[in-house]
Amino acid sequence: MRRRRSSRNSVKLKVESLAEGIRVTDEFRQSIIFPLDIKNTVTTLGNRMTLFQRSNGRWYVRFWLNGQRRMLSTGETDYDKALMTVKEIIEGAANPTRSMQSPPITFFQLADEFERYIEKRWMPKTVENDKSRLRGLRAVFGKKNVSDISRQQLMDYLEQRTEKTVVRVKAGKRYEQKINIDTVNRELTSIKLLFKFAVEKGYITENPAEKIKPFPRLPDKDGNIPTGERRPLTKDEWNRLLEASEKSKNELLTFILKIDKYSGLRKGELRRLTWDDVDFDKNVLSVRQTKNKSTIDKPMPRKLRQVLLALRDKYPFAQYVLCKPDGSPCGDWRTSFNNACKRAGLDDVCFHMLRHTCFSNLGNHGYGPFQIKAYSGHKSLKMVQRYTKISPEYVQKMANALDLDDD
Repeated sequence: MRRRRSSRNSVKLKVESLAEGIRVTDEFRQSIIFPLDIKNTVTTLGNRMTLFQRSNGRWYVRFWLNGQRRMLSTGETDYDKALMTVKEIIEGAANPTRSMQSPPITFFQLADEFERYIEKRWMPKTVENDKSRLRGLRAVFGKKNVSDISRQQLMDYLEQRTEKTVVRVKAGKRYEQKINIDTVNRELTSIKLLFKFAVEKGYITENPAEKIKPFPRLPDKDGNIPTGERRPLTKDEWNRLLEASEKSKNELLTFILKIDKYSGLRKGELRRLTWDDVDFDKNVLSVRQTKNKSTIDKPMPRKLRQVLLALRDKYPFAQYVLCKPDGSPCGDWRTSFNNACKRAGLDDVCFHMLRHTCFSNLGNHGYGPFQIKAYSGHKSLKMVQRYTKISPEYVQKMANALDLDDD
């Protein structure tokens, strides 16, 4: 049964010492007796605990043990499951030598457990990508104990990946190509997440990949080093791209660009959008199956509503918002988008930058991170900051405001 939580997702727990262990009672009058197995004869446990949920969705427990304040992750995103981990956390903190003697786990076992974990929390495409990146690691580290894998071994593996070549096929011709640096850096991100998971589960005490830095990008054929930074489009770039899209063979491309600029949706979310998700009466766009497997209800700005109404009139009997003339879901528009960018003279623009443009425009209009987070659906302010970049024109406008002090 789902319990109503406080607005801060923070729950006070009362702790009572018993002969057989402790009784923990929460604000919802739920009382649980935990028998404790503590080897230390002298252990003082405070009578108050707090379970609180961070922006990453996980619940943490804060308590006092032997006069020291402790804060540890439960590893759970569900409150009831988090509450049931209190016994294990207290025993581990009170018996540090025992908690360090956890049974060894191989890389194969860790990877399997991690994949089961992300399957329940991430979108299928994201899970598929991470599984693909872990295959090479399985071949190298599979039978090794996770505790025996060092940072140097991981760095050597990544260094070898940068030198490896793969066979590509284009227009019926086979050719060899070095693995892209961006591909290796994405593998590094997956490695860091995997070992962070191992730390949270107690299999290791330190993440060996945490301090490994990404590889710098190599210069292109003109000697320029690409930044790879995803940024918002300027007004001029947007107008040029929009004009180029109107010349595209893909008659949906202009609609796609406008919808994304005013909604900030990811490409996958756009492709899955159906007319059942669009409520013109309430002026709400429901985004289901987001990257975080959640649903977001977005109020529609006037321009977004106009674009969607025009698209509905174009295909009145379609199920999907973006569909082919026969009503089937629209495929990938990567080629038509890239061709439009070439016509517009935009070499360093990718489709995801429209999402950056949407949220950065909100920042340029004076909205703060918390307000933008409510519209974007991001789980943390850190992600909002990554997507929101204030334009130089807006910074200049702020600087000009300082002149008013002397008037």
